[in-house]
Amino acid sequence: MVILLSSFFISLISLTIIFGRKLIAIREQEEKIVEQEHAETDIPYMAEIKEIIIRKIKKYGYLGIETIIRIYFRSLNFLKARYEEFKKKIEGKNNVENKFSDRKTNGFLKMVSDYKHKIRQIKHKVKEEEKKP
Repeated sequence: MVILLSSFFISLISLTIIFGRKLIAIREQEEKIVEQEHAETDIPYMAEIKEIIIRKIKKYGYLGIETIIRIYFRSLNFLKARYEEFKKKIEGKNNVENKFSDRKTNGFLKMVSDYKHKIRQIKHKVKEEEKKP
């Protein structure tokens, strides 16, 4: 999640830098064009063309940012869904392992294990009594 957020903000910052450089270049060209307009009067509709170009650049810039944000959120939702599926698979595997521990023990086996335990205790007591004399 942190990686996605950092990559999103890095790409957003890089886009602003790119658009900033483009705007600086456009402004420098405008200054040159203004100087040329005074010298040449061949292109009377340059201001209209400039406005149209600026509107198109803004429009496509907004569309680009919108698509980047949409892709970001779709990939985020996709990763969340995959994480939940993976989490369920792991929980399912853990439940299969724990399924056998939830069963009741067989009465006969329990009786045999109790019998063995009692025999060990008796053997231990006998060994202690043999050591005492």
